[in-house]
Amino acid sequence: MTNKRKNKIGSFLVLFVVQLLLLGAFAFHYFTKKKLGMIRHVVYLNGKWESNYPMGIFRIAAIVLLLFFIFLQMIRIRKRKERLTTLFICLLTFCCAGFIFWMNTDWSRAYYLMSICLVIYGVLLNLWLILQNRKI
Repeated sequence: MTNKRKNKIGSFLVLFVVQLLLLGAFAFHYFTKKKLGMIRHVVYLNGKWESNYPMGIFRIAAIVLLLFFIFLQMIRIRKRKERLTTLFICLLTFCCAGFIFWMNTDWSRAYYLMSICLVIYGVLLNLWLILQNRKI
């Protein structure tokens, strides 16, 4: 296979995984609202995670990481062709950071699981954009 074809296949797979992460965040939210067993399990996980890990520090680190990627993308805008895609991905990343900043477990019991999905979503989307814009 040629290098160009490998890049297209890899790009498609990354975008597919990214969309699965977004679907997973929605599924966590939906099922914790509709299924009692899922709510019980997620409440148990939240208590376990809050007692064992510094969730506040993880929350701040996730926001800083996403804002770092936004800053990195805004610096890297060079061509007019890349500008619209870059701004759209920066907007999506900013929405992920905003969700992590403003929401909490009172709003959604699956907040921590959704935050994990959204942080990975933002990071993979920005890495995809960085790899798409580099010269090979």
